Formats: sequence, structure tokens, C-alpha cells
Amino acid sequence: KKGCYVGQEVIARTTHRGVVRKHLFFVEADANLPALGTEITAGGTPIGEMRSSCGHVGLAIIRIEEWEKAHHDHIKPNVGNIQLVIHAPEWHRHYASDA
Repeated sequence: KKGCYVGQEVIARTTHRGVVRKHLFFVEADANLPALGTEITAGGTPIGEMRSSCGHVGLAIIRIEEWEKAHHDHIKPNVGNIQLVIHAPEWHRHYASDA
């Protein structure tokens, strides 16, 4: 019967070890941002979650792959009904330009 081969889990873990799927990004909006844990979406697809905020600025955990797809398709991220601007960190050369 079909099943996992011996060592498949170990191979999968070592293959994907060190792969970063999420980053902490600086975000801002034209309105006060919501509380910790509020979902961030782009075109209805969840791309992240608010981690902290103070007024119009905050920090969010963003799933890189989903954010890049939305950015490529020119879909603006939202948290609730508030449009976000996600700023890529300057020190990270892969994300040198803002979304």
C-alpha cells in the first residue's frame, strides 16, 4: 500500500530547514489600526496578522509568498476595511522597494 517511505519526514525537514515564510513588517494606514491578532487580507486572501499598533502605525507578521503575489497583481492589503501600506525593511535587499 502507498505510504511514506522510510526517512521521508527527515528529508522534508532538512530540505525546508531555514526557509523563512513570514517576516515582521512595519505597516501604516490613514486610520487607527486594529488590535493584535486582526487578520490582514489582500483580495480576500489572508496574508498576515497585526502584531501591535499605535494609532496609524504598527507591526504585522506577513506571509511573504502571499504578499508578493498580491503586490505583483497590484492588490492592496487591508486590515478590516482599512487599506494598509506595508513597508519592507531597508536592510533586507530582497524587499528593497515598498509595497
